[in-house]
Amino acid sequence: MDPLIEKLHSTTFFGRRFTRKQLADVQQTVATFPALSRKELAHTICEHLRWRTPGGANRVAAALGLLEKLARAGIVQLPPKRVESMRPGPRKPPPATRRSDPQPRIECDLQDLLPLRLLRLEQEADVQLFNEYIERHHYLGYRQPRGPHLRYFLLDRQGRRLGCLLFSQATHSLRCRDEWIGWQPEQYKKHLELVLSQPRFLIFPWVRVKCLASKALALALRQLPQDWQQRYRTKPVLVETFVDQQLYRGTCYRAANWQCIGQTRGRADAGRTRKHVYVYPLARDFRSILLHGPRPAARKPPPAEPAESL
Repeated sequence: MDPLIEKLHSTTFFGRRFTRKQLADVQQTVATFPALSRKELAHTICEHLRWRTPGGANRVAAALGLLEKLARAGIVQLPPKRVESMRPGPRKPPPATRRSDPQPRIECDLQDLLPLRLLRLEQEADVQLFNEYIERHHYLGYRQPRGPHLRYFLLDRQGRRLGCLLFSQATHSLRCRDEWIGWQPEQYKKHLELVLSQPRFLIFPWVRVKCLASKALALALRQLPQDWQQRYRTKPVLVETFVDQQLYRGTCYRAANWQCIGQTRGRADAGRTRKHVYVYPLARDFRSILLHGPRPAARKPPPAEPAESL
């Protein structure tokens, strides 16, 4: 075995503890396939190590980070980055059709719309219509969500569409959130799959109903954990979202008992404004779970054997 591997102070990378034999196998894989790109190597390593998300996708970003750390330690020699393959292509907005045209104004008491329900979108036609609504009527437009995600239509008791909600997995470090949870640097990556983000929330502009937005948020937070666990086999314990303080006051989030815990940094050079960060715990012991991981499910005792009759 390579002495550099034997001398490693720690073999834990991105929340997973590797054996030195596994790291030696990674080293051998990189040496055996010099023509593969870094991303292709990451996929190969994920397959060999069965390193996957709860939803079954390869942990490519984590594997790329592992390779870079091993390269800095001199354990592997990586191929040059293929810059052209990492540049995102031009954004292609969903084409506008008459299906997403403004509808007759809905202005009434909330009680007139109840009961509300959320339709989780599974059919491709519904997904395309959702994307079209977001592109036409949300101030940020549509962006393809990264990683696991769920889309919903908000419906009233007549089945009329009132808005759209999108939830996805949180994908990066966030200082105010990480400090609020108690995560140390790099620790956030270990249980980040238990934190969800709400990148888009839209009540259609022709719908003017007081308290509808906060009611929709409350409904979503009751349904989301079960839906996410059913789809991705993991149960989230925290949801976050970002509110542009120059455009909105976050009234519906506060009314739905979300908590503002800080602000993003913002980047004027990139056209990014500072935004308020709101969070909502989905479990009472969310902080303990995010720090130490979910508790293993309690095993049910085997059924007692029936007593033999004499």
